[in-house]
Amino acid sequence: MCRKHTGAAMQLGVFPDFKVLKGEDKLIKWTGNGTIFRYSCGTCGSFCYKAFEDGTMVAPLGSLEPYVPPTCHIMVAHKGEQPIMFPELKQFENGPE
Repeated sequence: MCRKHTGAAMQLGVFPDFKVLKGEDKLIKWTGNGTIFRYSCGTCGSFCYKAFEDGTMVAPLGSLEPYVPPTCHIMVAHKGEQPIMFPELKQFENGPE
């Protein structure tokens, strides 16, 4: 799904406890299957974050300030042929535990 959503081999994201501070009324909410909701900027279309049915949220690292370093690899069972970017980090076959 990351390859489909980003057009890239992977997506660098974080699972922080975060809150949208402003501009929430300008976000576009989309879902393809009813369990993952994708929020994008209504002005430029940039991907902002995803929210899962259970309330878990994931944001792309590039959208956060200050910089947040990656802490793990997820969905490695579905990664394709590309190498692991940060082999020293913990890896999960699917989502984080």
